[in-house]
Amino acid sequence: MASALRNITRSGSPVRRVLIWSLLVFIIFSCLAILLTYPLVSNLSHDYFNPTTPHDGVGTIALYWYKDYARQHGLSGTRTNFWAYPWGYDLHDLADPLSGGVLGLMSSALGPQVAFNILVILSFPLAGLLMFLLIYYITGSSLASLLGGLIYAFSPWHTARVYNQISLSMIYVLPLFLIAVVFFWRRRSIVSGLAVTAALVVAVYTDYHFGVFCGLIFIAWGIAALINHRVETGHLRRGARPLLTRKTARTVLIAVLAVVLALAIAAPLLKNLLYKDPTVIASSGERSIDTTVNYSSRMWNYVVPPSYALIWRWWTTDYVFTHENKAGSHEMTAYPGIVTYALAFVAIFLTFRRRRKKSGDKKEGGDGEGDSAGEPEAGKAPVETDAAVTARARVVRTAVYFGIVAGILAFILSMPPLVTVGTVRIPTPSIIMRVIAPLFRFYSRWALVVTFALSLLASIGFYLLRLKRSWSPRKAAVICLVIIALFAIDVTVVPPLRAKDITKVPKAVTDLARYPKSEPVIYYPMVGQYFIPLQYRYYQTFNEHPMLNGVATGTIGDFYQGVLKDIYAPYTPHMLSGLGIKKAVVIPALYKQILPVGIDFDPRMMPPGYKLLEKASDSYIYEITASPATLFPLYYTNFSGSLVLEDGKAWNALLSPSGELLIQNKGGPATADFSITVNNPGKEGTLSMDLDGTPLGSTRIAPGEGTVKVPLKLEGKEQTLTISWDGRPVSENGKVVGLSGHIPVYLFLTRPQFNQTGI
Repeated sequence: MASALRNITRSGSPVRRVLIWSLLVFIIFSCLAILLTYPLVSNLSHDYFNPTTPHDGVGTIALYWYKDYARQHGLSGTRTNFWAYPWGYDLHDLADPLSGGVLGLMSSALGPQVAFNILVILSFPLAGLLMFLLIYYITGSSLASLLGGLIYAFSPWHTARVYNQISLSMIYVLPLFLIAVVFFWRRRSIVSGLAVTAALVVAVYTDYHFGVFCGLIFIAWGIAALINHRVETGHLRRGARPLLTRKTARTVLIAVLAVVLALAIAAPLLKNLLYKDPTVIASSGERSIDTTVNYSSRMWNYVVPPSYALIWRWWTTDYVFTHENKAGSHEMTAYPGIVTYALAFVAIFLTFRRRRKKSGDKKEGGDGEGDSAGEPEAGKAPVETDAAVTARARVVRTAVYFGIVAGILAFILSMPPLVTVGTVRIPTPSIIMRVIAPLFRFYSRWALVVTFALSLLASIGFYLLRLKRSWSPRKAAVICLVIIALFAIDVTVVPPLRAKDITKVPKAVTDLARYPKSEPVIYYPMVGQYFIPLQYRYYQTFNEHPMLNGVATGTIGDFYQGVLKDIYAPYTPHMLSGLGIKKAVVIPALYKQILPVGIDFDPRMMPPGYKLLEKASDSYIYEITASPATLFPLYYTNFSGSLVLEDGKAWNALLSPSGELLIQNKGGPATADFSITVNNPGKEGTLSMDLDGTPLGSTRIAPGEGTVKVPLKLEGKEQTLTISWDGRPVSENGKVVGLSGHIPVYLFLTRPQFNQTGI
């Protein structure tokens, strides 16, 4: 069989050989992808490739389901009340044509879950095929290309990412772009420059991250080409020939024009990056430098295997989950594999070792002719063959320099922009991204470029090792299979990284479909891990009810959510009723997963205002029967986010000596008693309040928990209630309120409410 395969790939023109190999590689990698994600392919409309809990992927499925739903029901525009009812949600997104656009077209024909799953599977053979073609273009070695394609396509970075963000899983873009760059470097013409333009447009239109990554790849290849030229000509040291000649100036000009043209074509899409939701009235902190620090790689990301690794899971799973910060294991996975590191080292070692030899170097050649490395092509003159071998050696060496440069630069950029030494925060080189691309906040994603560079180096390492050892085709194939097996054992993950049926939702989710679809609902818990609100969006596909959940951070709905998270609070059903919410669905299992502490939902603690309609083993449906509230006190400025703690209450931390509550009045003028529960973590102090600058008095607050009440005369539709504290702050662990490190806390507050006579 191996002999027949060699005969097939050896016969015919070089183009025919490449086409045959491409077909074989695509088939092989498709089979491996199906095996890795199995049983996903057996039930594309129900299953989901899922390592732990559904995340952004289910949110994507729900989004494209809603787009079809909106078209079917004649809904238009970029805002909808289907999420974040009654305030609405801005659906304006990047809508990348070559990822989200393709998913949208496939969703219309096949359904969003089937379309999503097909793209998940296809991302592996597409990445492997393009990496194969890149390495084959550089080395001419089919075995090295096959190995490099597999290492790249099935890298832990890709496997951990693919279930989560479909656009970022289209990693075939990087090798495609580098093929265009190498083609331009070899030809240096207008046509090859247009190839770079086209590849860069594909990158940006797939995901804007890829546009930034390709920018680094272009620069890194230019540096690598310069280094290789200086080494070959013996002018590496300073004071040699000038860098800028007429020929290089023309090349640089074409390159710059190619990039400018690509950016001009992608301008409409890039413009969306600057779009701001007009309903956001407060900073969400999503672009803050602290968020970037959380979503940056650490040294351990590159040496610790992924969670649920086949042979390492006994220690890596717990380690990853306890060191992932707020980023999630998919963002923190950057491990390329022992095999990848070893072969990359071989490539670097042999490249520099061969450069030190002054004579007697073995000729370098491709193995396109039956995997026979260094074998001259039949019918070619020796001089022509030598020229081809020299050109091959040049591009291989340049590729090694590129792998080193790109890998190091991407590694640096993946690190946190600030590091803390004692009490001092010191900037690192990666902070330059805050200036160049301030919207780029997930620095850990630079690990893809590191993985790409190492995969390229690993394939070249195998290629050079084969040349040095003069392995026969049969021996080389056996060694390649052994390396692949070692790679698979090292990096492959085991269940729960498998497909599972996510259409088996809590009973209340499907039972809700029996009630009028015009009735808005709310799902509890409203707090927890990031995946929970995305899961609620997915639940909507089963009952088609608009829901309060899913508000955008920093919007007025977000402030309402801060006080509504406490389902046990006596004011909550009244507020829900005042917002037009008719039903509440409670899912106890999710209460056990909320942060910072999971709790058990206790239906006995539900206050008056809820009527139990249905009870199942995994969920509850309540009808909201409370009278509608007209006064809504909302945490506004200088407070942390609301988090439910062990007592079931949603607590906020006062982070400054004073903080503001925004009171929205949906009725007429009213006089009502306002109360708020206070927990003083420090010494006794004085708490004072004022309404729109008018003092309301003050009271002494002892350490511990207590309740403060004050009568308010409300006349405007929106008024500001200021709470001031004269005590000193206490250093608390920020995890209690969802913040990093130890933070100064003045007071903890919960349950801001008005008495029933003020409703």
